[in-house]
Amino acid sequence: MVNWIGKNWFKLKRPALWPYREDAPYPGLMMARVSRELPQTAREFYKTAWLAEKRDEDDVRFARMSLFRFNLLKNLVATLDDRAAHEMFEAEMRSRLAAQMCYALFFSALITGIAWKITPTEDYVKPVLGWAAIGELVVLFLGLLPNLRLLRIAEVETVFTYCFANRTMLRQLIQSGK
Repeated sequence: MVNWIGKNWFKLKRPALWPYREDAPYPGLMMARVSRELPQTAREFYKTAWLAEKRDEDDVRFARMSLFRFNLLKNLVATLDDRAAHEMFEAEMRSRLAAQMCYALFFSALITGIAWKITPTEDYVKPVLGWAAIGELVVLFLGLLPNLRLLRIAEVETVFTYCFANRTMLRQLIQSGK
């Protein structure tokens, strides 16, 4: 969705249900969950403080929530609430651990596949290497990768929950500038 060479975003025609581009804090998926499961005060907080959309020249809505703003809010809430800090950073570490496991499995399967290809013998080593590489790829593509985005969304929901729970102190902190 991002044109990494230039500064423009690709514009996709989407139904009215998904008016935002899906960036790292997942505004469309979060809005669907917030509007379905949370009370009216949480929906108002989400629309006004968390998402705070802006429009471009073609009247396409974009979420103002960026990774910088997301991490800033996470760190501000962490200064206000120790329990929230522990849970938010725990959720972040779960996401990072899962991503690192995906990289490790990918490179392990790649190295095992290369070893399978260059193994000169035809005895018991080659089938073991082949099945190991296939098994690693199955675990990666069917087990970890489909759930990696769900872990990241769970992290974003945790941060949103604690931002909402500490919204008055957070607003005072931001307005005071201290």
